[in-house]
Amino acid sequence: MSAWAEPGRPGWFPDAWSGSGAPWALAGLAVGGLWLDEPGAPGTLPAPGVPAARRALAWSDTLAVSLVDEAAWRGFGAGLARLRGTAVGPGQGRAVALFQVINGTNGYEGDALGIERGDSLIGLRVEMQTTANGAVGPLQRGGRHQWGIEARGARGASQWRAAYAQRGIGQLLADHDEENAAGESGVVDYRVRGQRAWGRVILERGSTHQESSGDALLISRRDAQENRAAAEAGRGLGAGTLALRLEWREAAVARVTDLQGVFDTRVQQWWSAARLERPLGAGLLDASFGAGRDGGSDRWTLAPAIATTFGGGARRARLSLARLLQPIWSDLAAGERPFLQSTWAAGAELDAGSMRSRVRAMALAGRTADRALVSRLPLPELWMRAGLRRDAMRYRFALASMSGRSHLGPLDMGGEGFVLGRDRDGGEPQVDPNWGARASTGFRFSAFQGDLGIALRAEAEWVGERETEEAAPRRLAAITSFGAAAVFTLADAALTLRARNLEDRPREETWIDPLTGRPALGPGLEVRGTFTWRLFN
Repeated sequence: MSAWAEPGRPGWFPDAWSGSGAPWALAGLAVGGLWLDEPGAPGTLPAPGVPAARRALAWSDTLAVSLVDEAAWRGFGAGLARLRGTAVGPGQGRAVALFQVINGTNGYEGDALGIERGDSLIGLRVEMQTTANGAVGPLQRGGRHQWGIEARGARGASQWRAAYAQRGIGQLLADHDEENAAGESGVVDYRVRGQRAWGRVILERGSTHQESSGDALLISRRDAQENRAAAEAGRGLGAGTLALRLEWREAAVARVTDLQGVFDTRVQQWWSAARLERPLGAGLLDASFGAGRDGGSDRWTLAPAIATTFGGGARRARLSLARLLQPIWSDLAAGERPFLQSTWAAGAELDAGSMRSRVRAMALAGRTADRALVSRLPLPELWMRAGLRRDAMRYRFALASMSGRSHLGPLDMGGEGFVLGRDRDGGEPQVDPNWGARASTGFRFSAFQGDLGIALRAEAEWVGERETEEAAPRRLAAITSFGAAAVFTLADAALTLRARNLEDRPREETWIDPLTGRPALGPGLEVRGTFTWRLFN
């Protein structure tokens, strides 16, 4: 998640590097902007989970982003962008491990350990991670942890997977507002495949509890839980595949503040979908249609989706169009009734490259009715206590981004940027920047007869103007920042030294620091060292 939220990228939000729990937004949508899909137990069940306790980036080999992906098939909760982390299997029955330790300025430190053993028939993986930070502007001491276990197996035509994870955070602000949260989730996934047909059953459960208090805040506790069950079946149809899906969800959220009940809500949701995949010329057509009922808003609704993919390998293009639905039924602002956020969105993606260079371009446009408005505060408990509001105006947006990377011998260059256009009809503060960019250049060489690899890189980041989240918004100036990094590799071990904000200028953020009544200040110079050891031999 922290890689997706780097400055200059469309998913940027302040202090992601330090573990901020601000909402994950894209194109101005703070709900339904991002769908995080990672190995192991689901991390956002029930929503929003424990968002600041994120999975270690080093545990994923590849980070892939796709637009308007499987929206009708997934049903309620699908986001504009699907962010997927994948991991390569351990190989032929050998035990492998990944160990990582991080230390940096502002009292930042972290440890992560992942151990796995298995082959194509059976496997077991265990992950453990802890991070802690000291004072960073208005953010004071904090800590996060996550641990999980996953087992998998295969026999004949059957495959199964079971995973469990537990997460927790504790964070304090300078005005003594404090949050403590913990959650756990699990999944059982069973599949069977024949020559022409296949079936799948998925069972998921998650629960969280959050507590918050402060000098000006009454003690409040939020408890949430959610159960999900889904069944899927598919069959070959000529050169294509036809599949069906049925899903049931039951969720409950309750809040108690100063020993007085605030709300206690329980809902059920049903979703059904049909999906057809078949060749289309030199490409692939993926068409689906879903229908379901949201018990929170008491509405039946429909959601079609269509996507076409062309090419592969060196060149790949994808076009998509879908309706995305986000039920908003808990943590509502005072006087707000449950509602259903509905977004029609179209996406276009192009990925092309060679051994020396690669270019990726993405475009996204859409219109949202009943957009959910969320305060962009750094602690999830604070923005959930403030409550979600319904935007009475229709919201239109258009987002375009491009990135590229090239290397010539020892030289390496890269750059990316985005522009965002959106409505201002509702008069809401523009807390997301209209544009951003980042660039890097460096070179690589080796020493000690090639045993030691060295890479040096210079970085620059730009973030466009934003507005503070106030009744009378203030305009925040655009940001230009510089950084540098050095990476040393020896066999399977790597040491990364990275410095950000070399100019050492704390930047104003969109939320207001209660102590000063002015925009909160982010960190100045940050230096971080990361040692990663892949024990694959």
